Amino acid sequence: MYEKFPGTVSRVGGALSKDSVPDENQCAQLCKHDKLIRCRGFEYCPGSKHCVLHETHFLDIRPEDVVNGTEACSHYAQKFSADYWEGAKGELMAPDSVTVTLISFEDCAKQCTLDPSGRCKSFNFCPGDDGPNRKCVLNSHSIDEMESNKDVAFKPSKDCFFYFQQDHINDFVHMNRKQAFSMEASGYTSGGLGGLLFGMLILGLILGAAGYTAFNYFRARRAGADNTTVRFMRHEDAS
Repeated sequence: MYEKFPGTVSRVGGALSKDSVPDENQCAQLCKHDKLIRCRGFEYCPGSKHCVLHETHFLDIRPEDVVNGTEACSHYAQKFSADYWEGAKGELMAPDSVTVTLISFEDCAKQCTLDPSGRCKSFNFCPGDDGPNRKCVLNSHSIDEMESNKDVAFKPSKDCFFYFQQDHINDFVHMNRKQAFSMEASGYTSGGLGGLLFGMLILGLILGAAGYTAFNYFRARRAGADNTTVRFMRHEDAS
């Protein structure tokens, strides 16, 4: 999740500082789970057990604000892929998406995050078994645009994965809601069908029990009219 830059620190002060942190792994956990800032990296000094959390990504720090060759501390930059959630197996389809071939998953996330236009909101990544079919597709659209833009669609696929920026988490919620509506419009979902069958089973049992009770009730009344007592007894086989 983090890339280490040994002996490199930033002159820019961090957003938060923590003392008495036992090791870099604990510092990484503090960065990952801090609720006050969006931590994009940290510096750890093993000698002093000092941990500094940064909101600015290491690659966004000006070169003149970077100090190299220190022995006391190192910088750990959050990987670009940590900016994204894995949405679903499939691809967001749009006419202006940009395809880049033969790059890694991390490089794909990096290109989306560092998009000069600032328009990249998500990407599709198709591993292609690390062969010539491996590709990265950068998207400037979000999932909820499917409702207003007929050129944007989502295509399920077993070979590709869709990733969206954490800042756009609501996009995938909208997509799930849209897919649910679509399935309801076209028929029952598997859960809905299961619920329907279960409901029919319960209804059948209730009707059966009601019929059995009514049958015994009327039979008892007829027997009463004939001055005959009806008793229900448990049957036991003779051994």
